[in-house]
Amino acid sequence: MTHDDGDGFEGFAAARWPALESVALVATLDPGLARTVTTATVTALHARWSAVVEDGAPTAAARAELLARVRALGEAGGAAVPERLRDAARDPSAPGDPVPGALLAALAREPAPVRALLAAGPLWELGDDEVDRLAPGRTGLGRPRGVEGDALRGARDRLLDAHRGALAEAGAAPADHRVGIDLADLLDRLAATLPDPPDPADLVRARERGVRRRSLVVVGALAVAGVGVGGWAVASRPTTPAPVARGPRPAPSTAGPDDPAWGSVYRWPPRGELARDPGVLAMLASDAAGSRLLFAGDVEGRRVVLSTDPAIVADDGFAIHAWGGPAGTAASRLTSLQLGSGWGGLATDAVGLVVRSGRRSVLVALTRPGVSEGECSLVVHPTPEGRVDRSWSRFALRDGVATTVLTGSPGPAARFRLGDFDGPLPYELTDDDRVVGPGGFTESTVAELAATFGVPRRSLEVERTSHVLPDDSLRDVLGVRGPASAEVVLVRTREGAVVRFASFRGGGADGSAEYGDAPFVIPAASVRSPYVTPLIWDGERPTYFVTTPARSTTVELRTLSGAPLCRPTPVRGGAALPRLTSAFTGEDVRVVARGAGGRLLYDDVPPKGRDVLDLYDLYDVGSGSGTYYG
Repeated sequence: MTHDDGDGFEGFAAARWPALESVALVATLDPGLARTVTTATVTALHARWSAVVEDGAPTAAARAELLARVRALGEAGGAAVPERLRDAARDPSAPGDPVPGALLAALAREPAPVRALLAAGPLWELGDDEVDRLAPGRTGLGRPRGVEGDALRGARDRLLDAHRGALAEAGAAPADHRVGIDLADLLDRLAATLPDPPDPADLVRARERGVRRRSLVVVGALAVAGVGVGGWAVASRPTTPAPVARGPRPAPSTAGPDDPAWGSVYRWPPRGELARDPGVLAMLASDAAGSRLLFAGDVEGRRVVLSTDPAIVADDGFAIHAWGGPAGTAASRLTSLQLGSGWGGLATDAVGLVVRSGRRSVLVALTRPGVSEGECSLVVHPTPEGRVDRSWSRFALRDGVATTVLTGSPGPAARFRLGDFDGPLPYELTDDDRVVGPGGFTESTVAELAATFGVPRRSLEVERTSHVLPDDSLRDVLGVRGPASAEVVLVRTREGAVVRFASFRGGGADGSAEYGDAPFVIPAASVRSPYVTPLIWDGERPTYFVTTPARSTTVELRTLSGAPLCRPTPVRGGAALPRLTSAFTGEDVRVVARGAGGRLLYDDVPPKGRDVLDLYDLYDVGSGSGTYYG
């Protein structure tokens, strides 16, 4: 799709590029990578420019795109600062001032996504509240993207400490009011080191080929990646072999199984019968300099091309592009595939992708030669006991390549094991996979649960319980004022498994917002146990949302040892918002609910359950069904 000169994109890109690249520089502390990330951001925006303009908020869309790409770089802190940036940090009017160096060092110790948010305030001229709203809240099944909100608050405190420490080192008194000013001056000096922005028209000509690009980001280490097959705390069903399709013979490679090239995807030789096809090579060369062809060939009626994505380069992972079309399609007519996956994880020596060929799902998997077998699992199976089980199917590889027709269709929980890798299995999205429904967070989550379990939406029984919350009680969470409410949702499968989650809404005539908790599988026997979740964070004394048994009048939260964490809080409409009065940094709390006259109705630790996506950290089921008193 080519935009004419009057659509405003080039002017917008030229105007917003400096501010975007400045934030990318602080996030990456690498001028070259900052340019790459900004280029990818602007290119992605151009691909959907008409929709962006129609939404009426192109600047917000550009900022969100950039921050998403920064998040894909990973959460690890402790980046090295190039000497060029260290030199630029010094204030030329006060060469001996230790404050700029201390602030830069403090920034470098933060993860890239947090650095980006710290820079966004001064460089994008946003207040703290506006920056807080840029920190991601939920994604996929309501799971938080991370702890950027909490990490951002902690990072601001660490910048303040660094500022005070530098002044103390210089024998000066604290000047907390200058932290923001000194940080802004530092960021301006760093931004001044960037080269001139490229011509947006050149970007369009270089990137636009009638192929809409989509990337699957495969970066950041899985918290459980090192546990190994035996370390996943889930019960697996018996493994059954899957039929192996006759795929293309891999192109000969001079790299043997023990060649060091196989240690990094960026050094793999291309494979597939079209690995040397001039049209494929020309497509990649004009699409993005630096991409590396991984596979090209016809697979079960589909032409598939896979390459690395040069827009995202990290030590702990990589990104891939995928193109597809009917078998025999010329490379210039292949279209970019939109990919879905339930999780982004570490993968340095394995690539997997499921493409659709008619009604069939076809796995394309790549690794080093010498690996003869892998396993894949497309869905998860929640159980009435609160477990998350899986069925695994084996697939065979030839010279490190598999092309296997699968039984069933993949969903958000798709996962594969190949070589040393155990993680998410990306898949080609079709119109049927776009499960976000019109009913807000709850309906979207239920639809995605059906895809995760591989069952029809109509087979899930949904029970919704609404709770009215005090006006403005969600202001700090959602950034809106007005009426507030919560909804606890129970989803039952035909086998009797129970999944529970909650959503929260707030706002009025001036705007509204909604977010939700991740769904967890709980024992069916615990279906009426209290729902407990931190709602409003205030240091170590958050406010919780708690549901209670019928006829409860007060609820109190305690530590596992029984020490009180809050005062008895009145229950209204079956729920309460107790605020902790004692510092608490643990996860599990004990709920004590009483009725009229102080009658004890519940005193136990409610079950937390297991995340429906077992690629996340698995949690203990908890204390069972709880204890009720009469």
